[in-house]
Amino acid sequence: MVADLLADHVDPTAVAHIIDGVLRHLYASPGVVAEKISPFAPRFGLKDGDGLSLLDHMLRLAGSNQRAALMEEAGSGPS
Repeated sequence: MVADLLADHVDPTAVAHIIDGVLRHLYASPGVVAEKISPFAPRFGLKDGDGLSLLDHMLRLAGSNQRAALMEEAGSGPS
């Protein structure tokens, strides 16, 4: 869903808050989200395919208080 929102050029901050909510409520793992959003990394000035950096950027935009733990989990790969 969040990849669709990015594809539709929905406001990045709104998408960031959705991503934060999806991860907080365990609807998807951080690794899966990073994988799904990776094609949009260049739009945010990031390396092509760098879903981890884009996930980090989105969690920062959302002001996620769980960013560090979620990024650590995302770094271990999709589950």
